Amino acid sequence: VVITIALIWSYTRKGGIRTIIWTDTLQTFFMLFAVGLTVVLLGDKLGWSLGETMTQVQESPMSRVFFFDDPKPGTFFWKQFLGGMFIAIAMTGLDQDMMQKNLSCRNIREAQKNMVSFSLVLVVVNVVFLALGVLLYLYSAKFHVVLPRQADQLYPMLATMGELPVIVGLLFILGLIAAAYSSADSALSALTTSVCVDVL
Repeated sequence: VVITIALIWSYTRKGGIRTIIWTDTLQTFFMLFAVGLTVVLLGDKLGWSLGETMTQVQESPMSRVFFFDDPKPGTFFWKQFLGGMFIAIAMTGLDQDMMQKNLSCRNIREAQKNMVSFSLVLVVVNVVFLALGVLLYLYSAKFHVVLPRQADQLYPMLATMGELPVIVGLLFILGLIAAAYSSADSALSALTTSVCVDVL
């Protein structure tokens, strides 16, 4: 951990926010590549083409996104909509980690473009991750894999326990490292900015 933080600190100190933007872009690419390839490999293992895989995901009851019928559960559309709206305001307006990328834009027009492109990309990323989740459960059902107690342990379990090809395990570790570096370097820079601007 100390070596990782030291490495992040050194490239952040040398290049500043530009380095963070470039490294975040590369790390995000590797993470999404890992997830995308895992989706393709899972579909292949299930005996489906890419088109069939998407059809199976779409037809799965787990792919249902909008719930209008019962207002009591947390999945009710208007609860999700309002909650998402407040999370977006908090994330993009109050979180230094997210704001530093907008603050580094040349002008407000560039920052607005950044927000719109970020939102569009985030929709695609969420769809890919949700498709991965559905495929993991379809795979588990077909091959009678005992599900772990915590749902978020299913992907690591399948990726590293030999259930899937070795490449999936390697991609999972690559994606995990990319996500860790991406989060850590942004947080380190945000903390530095907050301390320098607000404290010193």
